[in-house]
Amino acid sequence: MSLSRRGKNSPVWKDKIKRKCLNCGKEFKVYPSAIKHRVANFCSDKCLKTSQRISRKGKNNPHWKDGISPENVRIRASIECRLWRETVFARDNWTCQGENHPPNLPRRNGEGKKVYLEAHHIKSFAKYPELRFAIDNGLTLCRDCHILTRKKK
Repeated sequence: MSLSRRGKNSPVWKDKIKRKCLNCGKEFKVYPSAIKHRVANFCSDKCLKTSQRISRKGKNNPHWKDGISPENVRIRASIECRLWRETVFARDNWTCQGENHPPNLPRRNGEGKKVYLEAHHIKSFAKYPELRFAIDNGLTLCRDCHILTRKKK
């Protein structure tokens, strides 16, 4: 009979060492040869993956740069930017305002094919920081019209 089928009374099982899981604190047994590896510190794969996820956040991430992030990223992820976008969409009645809108595509959702709307800054986001959140500086465009608008510049 193989060693794995002998049960808890087998000499192989008795050679195991009791350990505490570093994530949940549960006690479990592990072979002495496995202690070299990090896996021997956790009772299950779930606990191992949870600890890896937690240990890689914030300052523990190898790509951490002292909490700095580009200004552009911070502004575009802000609540003000989201509110500006939603207000521009509501003002334009959730409809693409593009002048050269493709005739085979609907201008808004509910008219067949799904339309992905994007808020476009009429005056550049980078060149006019004072107009970034001005409602009059926004325009609702579908993805296709927005790409065409960028190419024209």
